Amino acid sequence: MSTAELAAAGWQRVDQVDRRSKLTARYQHSAGWTLEHCGHPTALHPYLLRDPQGRVVLTGMTGLQRRPDYGTAWWNLRQVCEWMATLCALDLERGPSWFESHPGCECEVVL
Repeated sequence: MSTAELAAAGWQRVDQVDRRSKLTARYQHSAGWTLEHCGHPTALHPYLLRDPQGRVVLTGMTGLQRRPDYGTAWWNLRQVCEWMATLCALDLERGPSWFESHPGCECEVVL
């Protein structure tokens, strides 16, 4: 994804080590989420996603059970951005509702 596409999705690259390499990449979302590359050049699932509370969110969130503790780390930035575009406003602010309930949420999709 381009820098402009990431910015449009609310992400900003925050690492300052080597901006030309994705191996040191760390990103911060405007809602407080973080995403970082594991640093291994041939990793198949190199991106670790954390919600605003610092909890790890794995790809199990894209499955039928919506379990953040199932699955693997994320394949790429686009996969993370596409999944986050499906979150309701409270999930985006607090992390996936699997962790906690939020009564009264109308679960409007934030784009």
